Amino acid sequence: MKYLVHLWLLLVIPMGNIMLAQHQLQYNFSVGDQFKMSQNAEQDMIMEVEGSKHTTHNSISGTYDFEVIEATENGYVITSSFTSLIFKSESDLIGTVMDVDTNRDVDKDDMEAQIFQALLNTPFEIHMLKTGEITSLKNTEAIIENMITKIGVEDDFTKDLMRKSLGKEFGGESLAESMEQLLYLYSPSPVKVGDTWKNDYSGELTANNTWTLENYNDATFTITATAPVVFANGSDADVAMDLTGNQQTNATIETTTGFPKEVSVNQSVEGTAIMMGTEVPTKLISTITYKRI
Repeated sequence: MKYLVHLWLLLVIPMGNIMLAQHQLQYNFSVGDQFKMSQNAEQDMIMEVEGSKHTTHNSISGTYDFEVIEATENGYVITSSFTSLIFKSESDLIGTVMDVDTNRDVDKDDMEAQIFQALLNTPFEIHMLKTGEITSLKNTEAIIENMITKIGVEDDFTKDLMRKSLGKEFGGESLAESMEQLLYLYSPSPVKVGDTWKNDYSGELTANNTWTLENYNDATFTITATAPVVFANGSDADVAMDLTGNQQTNATIETTTGFPKEVSVNQSVEGTAIMMGTEVPTKLISTITYKRI
């Protein structure tokens, strides 16, 4: 009997330790590490105008590279650049609104296509903590200047207007918001399976995330998050939106590096959009998927 009890303790105690083990979830890079990601976003924008609902479907996809160029005590410096972009927008009222694919030959008079082409292969720097929180982005001005050059703007006044307009969509703040959705995942403190932690990112989209470590092994681990979100793009936008709702995130992570293998984000927000001074009930339903390639 004593032998059986002793054997039982030998088996159960290690299992308990495994179940209660704490893990420091963070990025663990070496200088020179490289990653390539794809992103696909599908969005339905549903507006109710004079009692009728109208839907615009937006599809955005692309690929981008990451390379770790510096490791510090608290984080990393990573260069990133877009390598391809596709953007298609279709309305049930007027058909195709926009159709840009940087893999196709570009007409020099197609301003929208030239803008997207200018995004490609212009590296910018991501300075981030080991939790994934981005502290700064550098060299994003080069992306804006490249766009202005591609479009062929020459006079200084128009250039300044373009810098302000393009900076809202493609500047450092906008890019940081997009990158944090993919990268800002981790707690500064160790956690065990079942534990939760919180973080948030803000900008046009504000999300207050509550994360949970769902499972963990030597190869991969899975985390999920729920968040109330607010989308507000400012009163000076062509279509000013004030929307609230919820977001769910699921991420599968490579354990050794902490870099995502796949992240999916589902959002649903609704409220009002202001078009030409008129409030329009509006709903956005979005699914965003990031995959390592």
